[in-house]
Parts: sequence; C-alpha cells; structure tokens
Amino acid sequence: MVNGLALANRDKIVFCLGSDGSQQEGNDAEAARLAVAKRLNVKLLIDDNDVTISGHPSDYLKGYNLTKTLEGHGLKVVTVQGEDIDALWGAVCELIAYDGPAAGTLIFISAHTFGF
Repeated sequence: MVNGLALANRDKIVFCLGSDGSQQEGNDAEAARLAVAKRLNVKLLIDDNDVTISGHPSDYLKGYNLTKTLEGHGLKVVTVQGEDIDALWGAVCELIAYDGPAAGTLIFISAHTFGF
C-alpha cells in the first residue's frame, strides 16, 4: 500500500510504520525492496523490539540484525533507541531530508530483555 501511494504521489514523502516481525514475515521487506527498485520516497519506521509471531529472533536467529537487513535491501538506515525522544525526532528529520527510500530502526526494550 505504501508503495502504491508513493507511486501515485512521487512529489510526496510517504511513511510506513512496521515492525521487526513484519520484516521477517514479508510485508515490510517487500515494501522496502520495491521502494528501492523504483526509487520511491518511502520512509519506513520499524519497531525493532525482538518480538515476532515466532518468538524472539535473538533466540532463534542468531546473528540476525534488522539494520543490516534493511541496508542489504539498499535503504539508507538510521538506528536509534526508541525511548529516546530527541534521538527519535533526529532520526525522523534525517529520514525526511534524505532523497529516496530510507528506514529508521527504533530499538525498543522488550520484556524479553528482562527475562519475562
């Protein structure tokens, strides 16, 4: 959907809110790859909280790194701590200033971090 909006509005910046789980399950990953291929001005904001439908990637996908995956798709990536509002705002501003597809990975502390 985000890419359709971006294709129809090439003079606009279009945001997509997603998650690390959606990156693995396909939705966000497909959006990222098409945005890069078509050079769309799509900005992905991805919540990276180490929680997916399959559990915690840090448990079952050793070495998985969302930032490196997004960079592998060809996106400019800015990674910040999601709880840091100033860093979050800075990342959004940096993404907006970048001409082309980009992603912000927002690292959030999950309950898993504390052993729940």
